[in-house]
Amino acid sequence: MRLPDHEKDRLGFETMLHRKLGDLVRGCDRIVSRNKEKLRQEISKAARSRGLSGGNKIDPVTDISDEMIMDAAGIMAEFLELKEEEVKEWLGKIMEMDGEWRMLYGKLQTLEKEKILQEEQQQKAEEEKLKKQQQEEEQNDEANMLKVMWKLRPQKMNQ
Repeated sequence: MRLPDHEKDRLGFETMLHRKLGDLVRGCDRIVSRNKEKLRQEISKAARSRGLSGGNKIDPVTDISDEMIMDAAGIMAEFLELKEEEVKEWLGKIMEMDGEWRMLYGKLQTLEKEKILQEEQQQKAEEEKLKKQQQEEEQNDEANMLKVMWKLRPQKMNQ
């Protein structure tokens, strides 16, 4: 069972998920830029300690240690694991809410059907009542007409 697009828009799960994923990506980008800046600082520190400042260029192959690369990779991996867990948690909440909304949507449809049936029954009852009233009025009119005719009939005979 899929929700119609207007219901999805009204509930906003996809928008909320998109926003949350965008926040997570921005957070990852910030960590990457911070780590790049830290790496640049470490490289320049290492270059200064070796006396490579000024016009000399730094060779990243020799100036970056394996330990620095492993530290940066470890920090990024830890962050990504945390964010992955957070995304799973959000998806779980969204799926739970989606299930609740589907159930509520089903109840709403049931209530709308019941309301329509009630309205139809009420309309039918009103129509039957009107029909009965019309029949009673016709019978009363017929009875009144017979009374009038009966009253007029003896008068004609007396004249």
